[in-house]
Amino acid sequence: MGLHKWTLRFGHGVSAAVVGSARAATEPALKEVFWRKGKQLFLWSTVLIIVIHVTLLPVEWLLGLLLPASWIDTTFRSFRYAMNSTIPFAMVTICRYVKVELFEDAFFAGLKTRDKLVAESIRKHKAIYWDWEYVYHAVRLGARQLTLGLLVTLISPTFGAIVPLARFGYKIRRMERFFWIPVFLAFCFASTQDLALQIVRVWLNSRELFRDLYDPVIARLKSVKTDTSSSLNRQSSREWYDKGSGAVRLGFSMTFACLLQVPFVGPFAWFVAFVAAGIHAPEMINLSAFE
Repeated sequence: MGLHKWTLRFGHGVSAAVVGSARAATEPALKEVFWRKGKQLFLWSTVLIIVIHVTLLPVEWLLGLLLPASWIDTTFRSFRYAMNSTIPFAMVTICRYVKVELFEDAFFAGLKTRDKLVAESIRKHKAIYWDWEYVYHAVRLGARQLTLGLLVTLISPTFGAIVPLARFGYKIRRMERFFWIPVFLAFCFASTQDLALQIVRVWLNSRELFRDLYDPVIARLKSVKTDTSSSLNRQSSREWYDKGSGAVRLGFSMTFACLLQVPFVGPFAWFVAFVAAGIHAPEMINLSAFE
């Protein structure tokens, strides 16, 4: 795929996220689904951010007496910011366990604006969230966030950054050179290292985020049965992503991954992202198993 075509498709993904967000924020039928719940999640997130800040502040003062101020500025404070930015991801996992319908309502409200019959067909199936596959997904995400934060904080900004950068390069090894070479070159210069790491972090988060946004569909694909067998249609559960363009999906999910890193915007961005994901589901993922 050429640079021009890839850029256009990536831009289509970004525009889909923007259009979906605008509809979620302006159309009363969509807004009323998540506005009250979003404010509650905002309050919970604010409390968690305050708790983290109060807990880490004495640690920062103590380290300031023992370590150079430059280390505090470049490592510890960035780690604290990273902890705060992961709160939206943690909140959605907790809310799914406590009250799954919080985000499902937002997703299916968006999907109903496109195809009401498909939305109803999907939702009538049993959702299987807490199986080993999802536990593995959640544990892997949490372990990755914690490991990267500890590497950057305890070892050094440069050495700790090599791990996520290497993982980033491995994941996109089959993609066009124009995507990963600029990031690698930016990492080679001290003045742009932070920007390169931020791009890598957003990209890695966007991969996990896209799967999370379409979990209302993925969880039901696990319970879809074939016409000739009572076993799960595992083939369709693995092929939910076999539709559309990877560049479009990347642009879509990276837009929300950026918003979710803003501590006080993140809670509302989660609901808006689920609504937008529902609106654009027919273009983003394979829904043929429910038709």
